[in-house]
Amino acid sequence: MKLYIFSGSLASGKGTQASLITKFLPNAVHLSTGEIFRAEIEAGTEIGKKAKALIDVGTLVPDDSTNAIVVSFLEALDPTSNVLLDGYPRNEAQVAFLEQYVQEKNHTIEKVILLDLDESVVKKRVLGRFECRHCHVMYNDFFKPTKREGVCDVCGSKEFYRRPSDTEKTIEKRLALYRNTIVKALSFYENKDNFVRIDANKSPSEVFKEIKEKVFKNSEIKGNSDKN
Repeated sequence: MKLYIFSGSLASGKGTQASLITKFLPNAVHLSTGEIFRAEIEAGTEIGKKAKALIDVGTLVPDDSTNAIVVSFLEALDPTSNVLLDGYPRNEAQVAFLEQYVQEKNHTIEKVILLDLDESVVKKRVLGRFECRHCHVMYNDFFKPTKREGVCDVCGSKEFYRRPSDTEKTIEKRLALYRNTIVKALSFYENKDNFVRIDANKSPSEVFKEIKEKVFKNSEIKGNSDKN
């Protein structure tokens, strides 16, 4: 099994880019710990309740819970899978856990991809983002507003959703957490040959193009980001 780690601050586009790559990389599987926890929260499970209390104040879910979810997900996959780890590992302890796990299972960490985003852009992306409750299309007050105010461009719904945790206070806390934990964790990989830094301030299609060129050398991914 080959693992590709997608890291970066909140709103850096980790999920967007991983989702794009799953369409073109053979046997690709997208593992987003954030999406898994959000599903648990929506389902009202015990794990979800504990995760929500932490996420709402900008704190990370404990390592043992996160590691267990990742391992459970990986163990269920075909061993020939190309796994895109979205937002994991997030700290030095998780890096140590993952390194030990891949050695024991004879998996490989092919690339560690840092999506580098300016903090001023982070704030606009987070404070401005909202989602259609019906078709789940994402919008942004600053970068991608609806064509008609209050009406979804795709399905015509007037019902939208903003994450309760998308507040100025929570953003500042999560950015501090990113600097103090995730950046330190990435230092383990930063001087290795498989570490790649990507400019995430650009549009999603431009970021995807840079990933194709720097990470996959345009050889493993077939097609382009305009295909759906």
